Amino acid sequence: MKHPLARTAIATLLLCLVYFGVLQAMDPRLADYDSWFHIRYAWLLRQHGPWMDFPWMPHSFFAKGFVDHQWLYHVLLVPFTFVDDLRVGAKASAVAFSSIAVTVFSVVLHRRGVRWPVLWAVMLLAGSRFLTVRLMMPRTQALSLAFLLGGWLLATEKKARGLGVLAFFFGWTYHVSAMVGPTVVATVLPPQDSPWRQRLVLVGVAGVAVIAGLLFTPYFPRSAEYFFLHVVEKVANERQLEVGAEWYPIQSRLLLQHTAPALAVGVVAVGAALAKGVRARVDTLSALILTIGWCGLSMWSQKWIEMAVPFGLLFAALLWRDVGLSARWLLWAPVVALWSGLQAVDHVRTTVPAHDRLAKVGAALAAEPGPVFHPDWTDFSELFYYAPTCTYTVGLDPTFLAAADPARYKLMDAILKGKVPDISGAVTAGWGAKWVVLTDPSIARVASQDPGLELALEDGRATLWRVR
Repeated sequence: MKHPLARTAIATLLLCLVYFGVLQAMDPRLADYDSWFHIRYAWLLRQHGPWMDFPWMPHSFFAKGFVDHQWLYHVLLVPFTFVDDLRVGAKASAVAFSSIAVTVFSVVLHRRGVRWPVLWAVMLLAGSRFLTVRLMMPRTQALSLAFLLGGWLLATEKKARGLGVLAFFFGWTYHVSAMVGPTVVATVLPPQDSPWRQRLVLVGVAGVAVIAGLLFTPYFPRSAEYFFLHVVEKVANERQLEVGAEWYPIQSRLLLQHTAPALAVGVVAVGAALAKGVRARVDTLSALILTIGWCGLSMWSQKWIEMAVPFGLLFAALLWRDVGLSARWLLWAPVVALWSGLQAVDHVRTTVPAHDRLAKVGAALAAEPGPVFHPDWTDFSELFYYAPTCTYTVGLDPTFLAAADPARYKLMDAILKGKVPDISGAVTAGWGAKWVVLTDPSIARVASQDPGLELALEDGRATLWRVR
């Protein structure tokens, strides 16, 4: 093969396909609750077309109009729905998109003159167990990482047209696309030869393209309200709602523990640069700015470790290049990458419920569809996966019910906490429910005392009750 860049890309892609493929094959679980929703929704897009209403949560924010803020991601998932077991398709999508993200990382390093970019890609796999877990999830984070790394490269190389196209399509993929703006700003801040006018053009193009991607959809103007609920209000959390664990801060000790290999490489690079008195290049300084920013966000919400580690290693690799250190010092990375992968699989195995937890309940619901009451919002994605012909209480985030109908949310929360003995009366009046699904044994004991509920199924993982 004549082109070194193509060799780098293909070698990294093949390596990652094997690596992530093996990790996904080691356990049948999907690495995240929401993954069940995404793959079933993509399947429905294939059945009904690219734009759909959302009748599945009739009392939530989506009752007045759905907002698919990950529309392009769901479209890209469609090819993985041509399998009998959509769970396998979801795992395959995670393998593909994670491999693409790591490949983009190695291509970026190759373009910036870093030696042994494939080895640095392996270092990324070794850098953090938390990152590996996040990349194993069939969700948008891998593609978001690929977009942001690509955006950084295009901004660094002053390619405004390509940057605009990337930013626009990123806006259709996930609203983390808003971070393209700060990414581009970080590339223009360090002192450099290019005139300020050219730099400001890059910032303007990126900003306009992202806004266009976020706004020019069939969901506008509801998409703006959705962004506020899903990001601003959830982060502020003035309602004190339970949100996904990824949105909570992480302890400093755990942050250091989860990122130790990447941190060690960064410390060596900084130490060598200080010892040799090497002055960092412009792209290295911009990567440093982004590393500091993402690390700060990670202390606020642990989900951003998925960006802090890659950009931290981008900074380390570029500084390694500036100092002239040999990449042979990274030959330990493959061993640590294997260990990190095994730790990630073990984390999924010990923190995520069995993949067939709600399979029997879902099959019963699919056989006799109707309105379903489930007080735990985290159960929605699995129930939706198995029985997309039913309607549900709340899902994806409790914010969507709490904001649209506070009274119903308070009632649901009271049932979840076992404070409502007349469950059948409450769910009939509040939701017109035909079924009640409970995954908490303590609430099931309350339900067993309710004469208005008839136990239809119990399998040790969940109970299904028919409302009389």
